[in-house]
Amino acid sequence: MHSPFTPRICTRSIYALVLLNFLLTPALAQKKAEQLVPNEYYPYFVGTTWVYSGEGQEVTVTISDHAVVEGKRCAVMESAVGGNTMFVEHMHAAKDGVYRLKMANETISPAWKILQFPIKEGVSWDCKSEMEGVTAVAKNKLSKAKVKVAAGTFDTIQVTSDVEMKDAKGATVHKMVLTSYMAKGVGMVKQVRESTGEKTVLELKQFKKAGK
Repeated sequence: MHSPFTPRICTRSIYALVLLNFLLTPALAQKKAEQLVPNEYYPYFVGTTWVYSGEGQEVTVTISDHAVVEGKRCAVMESAVGGNTMFVEHMHAAKDGVYRLKMANETISPAWKILQFPIKEGVSWDCKSEMEGVTAVAKNKLSKAKVKVAAGTFDTIQVTSDVEMKDAKGATVHKMVLTSYMAKGVGMVKQVRESTGEKTVLELKQFKKAGK
């Protein structure tokens, strides 16, 4: 990247040319990025907000920005409790599904597919990704379900994921079943996480969809 502060150059035209190149570089790089693909189940406009209740607390999820990760434009999703950001995810919607590319500043390799397109009841897919030396593998299956939460009653697609986490030596360190319920035009309205006798539930209380 060129710098506009080249030593010993006083000519205004050269300075202006270099500065213009500096300012345009991010925009040109941004154009080349793989764009977010419009879809019915994953709103990605900046300002979109979900408020969930679970385990005696409220979790607010907001799309705060868009950013490019690994050549793909992502929605930056911030999850906060009590006004404090707990973690940040980078999500990309492609033609074949929705992917998580980063979480808590760590790149997920390869990207983790949380939803497969086109939506079809009974479809299944596998995932295998690594982050911070931990490998996660999952078997995912899509079905349909009607869900009632504080925000209303929704016809949803249900994604059930059997997830296993392994350390660098291949030993299993954690297992869980994650069930997510996604509604058209809204996104996730409920999520149930079950592991080793524990169960946590998040349910949608409020939803605000931002415009383009």
